[in-house]
Formats: sequence, C-alpha cells, structure tokens
Amino acid sequence: MESKLGYKVDASNYPYESVKRFYLNLRLIPDGIHIVYGFIADIHYDFGMDLPLLLTEDEVIQIMSVARLQRSPRSSHVSSFFSKLPRELRDRIYSFVLPRQSWSMGEHIFTVPELFLVESIGDLSVFYFPLSTPSISATDLGILSVSQQMREEALPLALRRTSFQLDDIDDLIKLLLNIGQTGRENIESLEFGWYSTAEMGPSLTLPAIHVETCLQLLKQCARLKDLQLHFEKDLIDIISPDAFKANVGIQGLSSIRGLRSVEIRSLENHPLEQEGVVRWLKEQLESPVL
Repeated sequence: MESKLGYKVDASNYPYESVKRFYLNLRLIPDGIHIVYGFIADIHYDFGMDLPLLLTEDEVIQIMSVARLQRSPRSSHVSSFFSKLPRELRDRIYSFVLPRQSWSMGEHIFTVPELFLVESIGDLSVFYFPLSTPSISATDLGILSVSQQMREEALPLALRRTSFQLDDIDDLIKLLLNIGQTGRENIESLEFGWYSTAEMGPSLTLPAIHVETCLQLLKQCARLKDLQLHFEKDLIDIISPDAFKANVGIQGLSSIRGLRSVEIRSLENHPLEQEGVVRWLKEQLESPVL
C-alpha cells in the first residue's frame, strides 16, 4: 500500500489513541464509533498540516484505484513543432485557448462529496482534477487532455483563470487538498462561507473545528488575489468587536495580507461592509504585506 500511494503507513492503536479523527466529510468522529471503519489515515503535509482520518474498506479501495491510475503510463507526446516553440510562446497560446470560468463543488460530476477528498489522497499530482463545469465543457478545456506535458504546462494558468465558489470552510478544505500544491500555488479567486457544516451548519458562533486546517491551506495560496467571504448576518449583528477580533480563527484570517479585492457578504449574499468589524477585517486583508 505504501509503494502504491507514495507515502508511509504507520501502525496505530485506534480507537485507544488520543488523536481526534474525522470522516471523509470532515465531521468529527464521536468516541467509540469505529465498528465499520477499519482503516486509519494520518496524512502529513510538508507545510506542517496533519489530517487524521478514519476510512472504510471501500474508501481505501477508491484511494488505491486513483493511486494506480497515477502510476499507469500516460501519453506524453506533443507534436515536435509545438514542443520546439519557446515556453513563453506556448504559454501565450494556452492563455488564448483556456476560458475564464466559475467553478462550484455543487456542479462537480460526483454527487457524493466524500469522493472528492478520496481523489485528493490518491492523486498527488492533481492530474485527474476535473475543472470542467456545466457552463465550461471538457471540450473547452481539451488542451488539458492532449498530453501529460501540455496539462502540466497549462494547468497552472487554467487554475488562475478559474474562480472557485464553495459553501463553507469544509468545502474549501476539500478543494485546497484536491488541487494539491500546484493548485494552491496558482489559485487566484475564492468564495466561501465562514462557517462549518461539520459543526451542524451556520449558527450564531464562529467556527472552531476546522479553522486551523482552513487557515494553514489558505496561507499556501501565494497568488490569491480576490476573496469573497460570507458570514451569518445575525452573528455579525450580535457579536462584540472585541470578541470578533479576539477569536482565534478571525485572528488567523486577518493575518493574511496583500489581497487585491475582498468582499464580505451575508449568507443571503447581501453586503455586510457597513458593519464595523467587517470593515476592519476587509482592511486587514487588503493591507500591504509587511
């Protein structure tokens, strides 16, 4: 299994360990629930993030299937004429061919969200990440399927030209894990709600469970320029400025700097920037990098 996945598998004494684990939908596993989940996965990222999961046999099989696809031979043939062009000229051709688009996880061809995270564990190269949407067909992104070389060269630009729209920080985590290092280094536009479905949906408290993971991944998005955040309006109305600014998640979020454009809206998509704490957060995110 280690040789297929490309990373080490350690022994564990689950369920008698102290680590809190999560299902693939990122919901926290209650103590004592382990009967049908026979496999653990501790995924360690080189930027210091850990993801402790509990998996079923079917989920492990799906991960292994994607890993096997990764090691299958793929065509790397590009016409000799095109490959001899200077890289700068090839990049210009890619920019003419690749469309600008909005991408939503809800439009993804898989209807089971957990499969999305399964793919990211087995697909470390992001080769199989699907950028097509109902409005942008796979044909419009056909250049990403011509060859391995073309995909590797054009994928960063395709990611930069895509605006990603997610419901909450759980979906954001799944996306930023799925697009891998290549995606995180090239993504420029994000929209998501500052709440966690793993904590039973929007409520009048700021999220806590996955905030650290969300911020660790966000800070890997070095090219991020445009950010749209959504908050529960009733929460913004009742929380004191001091409590808002003292929240660990908000402190981490407000430490991100240098964004070109930040919009902060309600879950119903109404502007919230007339609120004092919202203006403060927007100013922090748009302030220059120190």
